[in-house]
Amino acid sequence: MNRWLPIVLFAAVSVSSLPLTAVAAGSAAAKAEQAKAEALNAEAKEAFKSGNFDRAAELFMQVYDLAKQPAAVYNAARAREQGGKLVEAKTLFELFLRLERSEKGQEDAKKRLAEIDARLKQDAADKAKAEAEQRAKVEADQKARQEEADRKLREAEQKTREAEQRAREAQILAQKEQAAKAEAEQRARAEAEARGRVEAEKQARESELRAKDAEARAKDAEARARAAQNGTPVPAPKWAAPPPAARTDAPRAAASTASADPPMAGPDVVGSTAPEQPADKTLLGGVVLGVMGGASLQQTPPDAAAKPDLSYGVNALGWLSWGAKPAPPWWAIVAEAGWEGFSGFSVSGTAAAPSGTVVGGGIALPRLAGLMFTIKRHELHPNNGKADFGYTTMGVRIVVAPRTTMVALGFEGLIASDRSSLPLNHTDEFGYGPIGRLTLEFGFAIANAPLSR
Repeated sequence: MNRWLPIVLFAAVSVSSLPLTAVAAGSAAAKAEQAKAEALNAEAKEAFKSGNFDRAAELFMQVYDLAKQPAAVYNAARAREQGGKLVEAKTLFELFLRLERSEKGQEDAKKRLAEIDARLKQDAADKAKAEAEQRAKVEADQKARQEEADRKLREAEQKTREAEQRAREAQILAQKEQAAKAEAEQRARAEAEARGRVEAEKQARESELRAKDAEARAKDAEARARAAQNGTPVPAPKWAAPPPAARTDAPRAAASTASADPPMAGPDVVGSTAPEQPADKTLLGGVVLGVMGGASLQQTPPDAAAKPDLSYGVNALGWLSWGAKPAPPWWAIVAEAGWEGFSGFSVSGTAAAPSGTVVGGGIALPRLAGLMFTIKRHELHPNNGKADFGYTTMGVRIVVAPRTTMVALGFEGLIASDRSSLPLNHTDEFGYGPIGRLTLEFGFAIANAPLSR
């Protein structure tokens, strides 16, 4: 206590030595600032109570500027905290810690700072979570839009393939109609030529008969002349048909000559005017038993590339058509069933290689070198603990089967696969089915008409 006494006495002496007028003026200014500070403090408290926290914080800081009271800084920090401006509140609490020296004030400010730090961390975490959720939502929307675009693209490609298929079928039908028209014209020309030959032969026969008749008349006239010279009786004419000059209607004369002269209808007549009888229509069909081998590209899971594979199998192919029995049909309905297997491109041995049945149907156009369109359904069993699956292909073959043998070169493309709906752990190395496959088939045909020329 004695240590601080000189300082206190020096302060007192210094104050007592000031002019009375300066002390009085300073006291009046201090009272005015004190009054203004109290008024601002009251206004700040009212703003705080009414929820206008930004205004309350500004007024509390004005109080601090006038009175230099750490409590005003604390109140301003509380106003910023209540107004949700935690960063500014933290700054004011830290300022309060530097101004306030009391243990109670320090403890309370530190507690507030800890709560603000916790809230700031939680807000940052919530903001990061919200941003992550927003990014996930945006990515999901983009993925959904991409999938929708891919689906529409696949539908457009499918419609394009269908339109191309219809165009090919229309072209084939047009070619068939053109070929039928050409055949009909050729048949009409042949019939016209045949009728011309028959008519020419008929006219030649009639000319020959007229020549014979003229010769007989000349001989008879000569005989009558000799008889008249010798004075013997004149014999009666030996011809029964009127002379050619009396025939004014050629078709009628030909008919009368044909009826009066039996040799016209005999075996000497070449050609006939009877129309050509059409060939009998009948049900045509046959069965082909064969073996198949091929090379394909297998569609593996989405994260892997297509891989090559070898296939083999046996099949039975039946066809049915309606047409003239001696000639190959223009078209045929085709049905087939068989068994197929794959070598397996990424496993050792054949125990895990898939195998299964296949059925299909389509149409064949035998007059076009045995062109055949088919759609096949394949059911495969991998035999390696994976789920069985099926897929559908569309293909075309060029078939040569003139008699009892058949050779076919074909191509198949994947158009649908059941494996797309299975979990990825079931899409093993055998994938979804062949994207494309070239096949070579050889077999023996049992049929009542050849399948191709």
